[in-house]
This record gives sequence, structure tokens and C-alpha cells, in this order.
Amino acid sequence: MYSAVKINGKKLYEYARQDKIIERQTREIEIFDLVLINHTQTELEGVVRCSKGTYIRTLCEDIAAQLNGLATMSYLQRTAIGKLTIDQAYSLEDIESGAYQLLTPKEVLTDYPFIEYANIEDVYNGKPIRLDLDSELVCIEHEHELVAVYEKDKGHIYRCSRGLW
Repeated sequence: MYSAVKINGKKLYEYARQDKIIERQTREIEIFDLVLINHTQTELEGVVRCSKGTYIRTLCEDIAAQLNGLATMSYLQRTAIGKLTIDQAYSLEDIESGAYQLLTPKEVLTDYPFIEYANIEDVYNGKPIRLDLDSELVCIEHEHELVAVYEKDKGHIYRCSRGLW
């Protein structure tokens, strides 16, 4: 399987390039929409709206197996991730000419709370922190700048998932 997911510290595509097949854990995914747009005798074209962690190449193979056939994916375009869509993207020409505006972390990470944590040194040192929140992820700010993303561990203890300083 060609994927950047790591197993035993090595990316799956590295195993695949060596013709090694690695057993991977199954994961639960959701297919919200699967629409057939076009088809010929040898090709299918469709649009999928799915949960994170979905391997589209594997989905293509699974569909082919249900049709008693084989398949390979020849084209893939991600049109959205979360609330961000391709319609919000800038062209390379826009970027090269400076005709673009970056979104702030708060505009992108709207599902997560942003807080100013009093003991910011603990955050800069990657220490676990206690927060009375229910969110799985929390964005830690210092002077209105995002400095870290913390993930809920046990109870109200959060651990640093990504430091951004």
C-alpha cells in the first residue's frame, strides 16, 4: 500500500516500493457520499465525501472487487478538508504575485477552543497541563499567537500534540 502512515517507524510506501506487504490494522471510516459521475467500459469517475483516514486507492480496489474486477486509481483531487474547500484556494500565479491572504489559525481551527494559558513556560517546555475543558484538542495562545496544540489524555490532563514556537 502506498501511504505515508508509519508502521514500525517506516512509511507504508517504503515497504510497497520494496514489494513488501505489511499487515495494517483496520480502521473504521465513514463514506458520507459516493456519487458516480461518468463511466465507460474500462473507467469509472466519481466523487467521494468521506471521513479522515480513508484510503481512496483501497476504496477503488474494494469497489472493483464488488464488481468482480480489478482497479487502479489514475487521478485523485482533494476538494475539501474539514470546512476548507478548493474554492478557497489560490492559484500558483496568485501566490507568486502576492495576491493572496492567509487565514489565521482561529479561522481554520474553528472547532477547537483557543485559550491563553497562565503558565506559558510549561507549554513551551511541552509539559502536560490541567484544563477544565471537554474538547479533545485545545489551541494554546500566548499574546494572541498560537503556540501549541494540546490533546486530551486522561481526565482533565492535556499533553502537547504539536509545539509551534
